[in-house]
Amino acid sequence: MPETSTSAPAAPEIIATFHRARFAMQRARLRLKEAEREAAVAAAVAVDMAVSLDKAWSAAVEWTFWVVAIDEIVRRVLTDEQREDLAFEGGAGDALARIGDRLDGLRYLRNLHAHQLADTLQVRARDTAAGQPVPRLAWAPIDALPPSDRTGKAAREGKEAYRLHIAGQLVGPIAQRIDVGYASGAWSAALARHAPAPKPVGRIARRQD
Repeated sequence: MPETSTSAPAAPEIIATFHRARFAMQRARLRLKEAEREAAVAAAVAVDMAVSLDKAWSAAVEWTFWVVAIDEIVRRVLTDEQREDLAFEGGAGDALARIGDRLDGLRYLRNLHAHQLADTLQVRARDTAAGQPVPRLAWAPIDALPPSDRTGKAAREGKEAYRLHIAGQLVGPIAQRIDVGYASGAWSAALARHAPAPKPVGRIARRQD
């Protein structure tokens, strides 16, 4: 009797993609943190910190790509209500409680990076307890960004979300909170529960008697 084989289960594929993207996002954040540390050391000894800040800029831009990619993965499977519930069930508290507000702004930012190569970051000095200024990257104010080449409703809402929830804030703390939130195992469990059922494929395998 012929047997019909099926495709690999959808849930493991989605979960694997989610974890790969989350790992890449975390690595980008850690590179940002290390580059800012290098810039602080350079500033302390009066050495040019341009190379370190370039590294930090690159890492921050990459981080925005990955966090939006993760959101797109999650949106394929979970409803808005399920995603909002996970913000609290995951034990993340503020880490994801307002992620929905931030993600539209981060998507707006990602599109500026991808389509216009926009410079969306500014260097801000933060003083340590010893009074030593430490350079940190912050997202630029909304009026410092170039006009978006997109004019639809999503672009307008994204711009407003950026203005309210991203503009002027330090990159590192936002990245830290979102990374911590997505680290919860509740996200993988939810993706496994709600992933679409596998679909059969046309290949026919014959059983060996």
